[in-house]
Formats: sequence, C-alpha cells, structure tokens
Amino acid sequence: MAGLFWSWFVTPARTAFWIGLLSGSLFFTIMYSWFGVTAASLVGPYGFVTVLGPAVGDALAFAFAGAFASLVYSRAPGLLGAFAGAAAFAVAEWLRSVGMLGVPFAQIGYSQASSIFAPLAAYGGSIFVTFIVGAIGAVIASYIINRTRAAQTLGALAGIALVTLAAFIFWPARHAAPATIPVSAIQGNIRQQTKWDPQSFLLALSRYIELTQATQASHPVFVLWPETVITAAIGDDDGLAPKDVPAAQQVRNRFGELAHSLNATIAVGSLQLSTDGLHNALYFFAPNGMLDEIYRKRQLVPFAEWIPVGSSLLAWFPYLDQMGRQVPGREPSVIPAGPLEVAPLICWESAFSDVVHDQLVRGASLLAISTDDGWFGESAGPYQHAQIAQIRAIESGRWVLRAAATGISGIIAPDGRWTQRSNLDEQVVVSGFVGPPAPTLFATIGPWNVAYALFGFYILALIIGRRWSNVSR
Repeated sequence: MAGLFWSWFVTPARTAFWIGLLSGSLFFTIMYSWFGVTAASLVGPYGFVTVLGPAVGDALAFAFAGAFASLVYSRAPGLLGAFAGAAAFAVAEWLRSVGMLGVPFAQIGYSQASSIFAPLAAYGGSIFVTFIVGAIGAVIASYIINRTRAAQTLGALAGIALVTLAAFIFWPARHAAPATIPVSAIQGNIRQQTKWDPQSFLLALSRYIELTQATQASHPVFVLWPETVITAAIGDDDGLAPKDVPAAQQVRNRFGELAHSLNATIAVGSLQLSTDGLHNALYFFAPNGMLDEIYRKRQLVPFAEWIPVGSSLLAWFPYLDQMGRQVPGREPSVIPAGPLEVAPLICWESAFSDVVHDQLVRGASLLAISTDDGWFGESAGPYQHAQIAQIRAIESGRWVLRAAATGISGIIAPDGRWTQRSNLDEQVVVSGFVGPPAPTLFATIGPWNVAYALFGFYILALIIGRRWSNVSR
C-alpha cells in the first residue's frame, strides 16, 4: 500500500485516477478469480465476464481513492495529507461494499482477521481496520517523498501502534463470558454438480436428517443447516417440488418431528414461493415441532439471484433464464432459539456489515451464517468467505455459527477465533458451545457512522490544507 499511495501522492489527480483504475483492475481480477470456478463453465465463451466485470467495476473504488488521495496530498502534504489519503481509500472501499450492487469481498480490513489489527474491528469495523492499514502505507509513502520527516513518521507509526495496543487491552472479547450453550452445524457435502439434480433431493433429505439425528448426544438448542440444501420449495406452494418427491407438507412435518425429537430449534435452508416470487429462505422449526418462522434472504447476489437490468437486454447471455428469478426479503429478523436470539444470514449477506448491524440493533445474540460455497470449489473463495465471518464476530462481539454445504463450517468466538472448524469437502457435524455477547462499540454505532467520520476527516483535511496554502502565499 505504501507503493500505491506513493504513486498517488506524486501525480496529479487525473493521473492518480488512471493508476488506481489499472492497479485496482489487476488486484480485483486476482482476488475475484474464484468467481468463475463454476459460473464460467456455464456461460462458455463469456466466462471472462464473471471475473472481469466485477473486477473492473470495483476498480473504480481504487480509481476515485487515488484521485481524492492525490487531491488532498497536494493541498495538505505531510502526515495530515497521508492520513486523509488513507481515509479516502477506506471510504471508497466502504462505498463499493454496500447496496444491492455492492461486492464487499477483498476488503483490506478482512485480510487482518487474524492479525494484530483485528481488535480494531470491535471499535470501528472492517472499514476502520482498512483505514489503519492504509495509514501505515500512506505515512511510509509520505516519508519516501520527503525524508526530512523521519521524526514525524516515527511518531505517527508509534501513535498507530499505541492505538492498536489500546484496542487490544480494552477489547471486550478478551473478557467474554464462558461458552455454555450447545449448538451444531451440519455439513452434508453435496456438491453443486449434483445438488440441483432432482434425484439428489431425497439424498439431501435423508443425509441431513441422519446427520442432525447424530447431534442428539450433544443436546444442542440450535442446529443450523446450509443454504438451499433442500432444493424444492417447502412453503405453502408446492409448485417447485419435483414430482417424484413427497409433498412439501410432508417434508415440513418430517423436519418438525426432527426438531421435536431433539428438543431443539432447527434452521433448514430451502426455497419458498410467496405472492412476491421465489425466495432463498431459512425455515425455523421450533422444539415443539411447529414451523416457527421463515427468514427470507434480503441481500441477493446481483446477476446471479437477481438481474439489475431488464432481462431482455441480456437475452444473449447463456443461462440467463435460470438466473435472476429470486426476490429479496424485507425484514431483518431475529429469531429466538432457546436462550439465543438468532440473526440468520444467508451466504452473501454475511459479507455486508450494514446488513448484519440491522440485526444487531434488534437484539441478536448469535450470528447464524447459512451458506453454500460449493460453487467455488477449492479456490480462495470459501476461505475468503470464512475469513469475513471472523471479522463479523469481532465487529459485533457475537458468537458465529456457520454451516456451509461443502465447508468451511464451524463456531467462531467474539475474538475471531475458530473454536470448532471443518475442512472443505467433508461430511461432518460440527458441535460445540456459544456464549453471551461481548458488546462492542462498533455494534452500537454501526458502519455508516464510521464512514461518515472518515469522510468528515477527509473534508477537514482539505479545508486545513487550503488555509495552509493560502497562508504560505
């Protein structure tokens, strides 16, 4: 990052924009290479679009960060300009990571989930971690430009070190209450190549029921299944159920009986048809055997689960008729499961800190991430997604239970440590314990306030820099 900031600080804003666009395109092409593991094979000669499209789009964040970093450093050279440039980078990263078209992977902050900077996420989230890491690079870049500032540079780096140390010392997760509530995650390991075959419906049904029954010895109060492991709509409308499988009502009854036999709440990943359309959903079956609630995924994957533009404009694209059919849910639900208040998160949603925060303010005590990362094979994708779950735990001060169809499943403590963790491509039940939250500042203030603060700091640096330049004249 020092080299990147140096290239921005020594060039005009227009040049810095193009440097950012080119470097960002390279960075995101590498970081997003796993997007095309399955998707590229579906769309044939257009497979490159699945990687280059998001990469070039997100490279605009680097481009605008470069332009704004160059602008502020030209007006406020030195440490103020360096820190303001880091703030511009962090805000640009945040803006590319929110909204229905946001692609929040490959954040610099996420890469620090197991580093000395991880505790900072408890105070300012991943965006603040990005700012701190960027600030180190920017300060070094400023010193390279003007080596007479050695004392100032050392002072700035020492200040960052002190902030990092204080964050660790006062980190609530270091004093979290013991984990005593038993939970389980089921990893059935049914691959994407066979998952959507109608013949695999009964395989998934029998395998997940059998694995869930095996949790009985650990007496879990909550059992989490991965995303859409039951590949037919099991809501009130049987329209999507394959003709050769039991009716949806019978399937729901089996899940209800399973929950009753275990005296546990079970969250089943499936589909639902409503008057709005098709939903990616989690069905919550209570210990009394009743279907307690249905959570509908709110943050859909653009160009996969929904099409941002009219499908007629993209009619030339292969398999489009099989994509974009889903509609988002509307409510950030928090669902009781014994002593737990569960915040359900389906796959893509877990990468959005603002989506998670909506559930934290509603009293969530456990983040339950239900996902299917089988689309991405053994690439970097499943590991990046699991790393994001660690940051979500640190930010929120909550325990995380993660169930992934082919891995990585497990339990994450509020300090980001995996207390239980599965491997990729194994059929396994992950059982362990979770505990009460270790409340964090970030869980209180939320991500938008951090973004506003960094943006305000950038504007302040511009104002101060302009005044300094006027005085020097």
